[in-house]
Amino acid sequence: SLLSLSENASSDPANTLSSTEEKETTEDTKEGDGEETTPKKKLPVFMIAKFDFEAIGDSELSVQPKEHVRFLAEIDKNWFACANKDNERGYVPSDYLEKVPEETCEQLLKEWLEYSAKKKEELAKKAEEEEEEEEESEEEEEEDESAEDLSETEGEGKEKEEREKEEREKEEREKE
Repeated sequence: SLLSLSENASSDPANTLSSTEEKETTEDTKEGDGEETTPKKKLPVFMIAKFDFEAIGDSELSVQPKEHVRFLAEIDKNWFACANKDNERGYVPSDYLEKVPEETCEQLLKEWLEYSAKKKEELAKKAEEEEEEEEESEEEEEEDESAEDLSETEGEGKEKEEREKEEREKEEREKE
């Protein structure tokens, strides 16, 4: 199961031991009174980076120390598939990560959902602004084009006036 995979993921033997003890305690309380008929919604497993890891290929995920990532799967004993806050996914060396306590997972899930909603809002706003800018620049281009047409017409008008003036002057000279 995903939980047991992540429990084994810790490189700290003491952490693994305490996880096993917690698991046994949880099982005892479930068997005890049987009040819990609806299973709790399973929380995603979060891990914290212990070291800096720079991704080498597209399949790897870079992490910074103290950065939280969501655990997706154990690829083998050396690599975990993870996702960061921006939902970028990739592999991280398992010994670079440590599982965070369940209470922290609850808090992180809440923060990540808020972050995701805020980011979607910002992206929608940015897309809307870019669309408005495109419309404005198209309108400006149309205005520029009509101004060019106008200036060409004005230029043609001036040329015509000059030719007419020259012709009148020429006619006046011929009359003399």
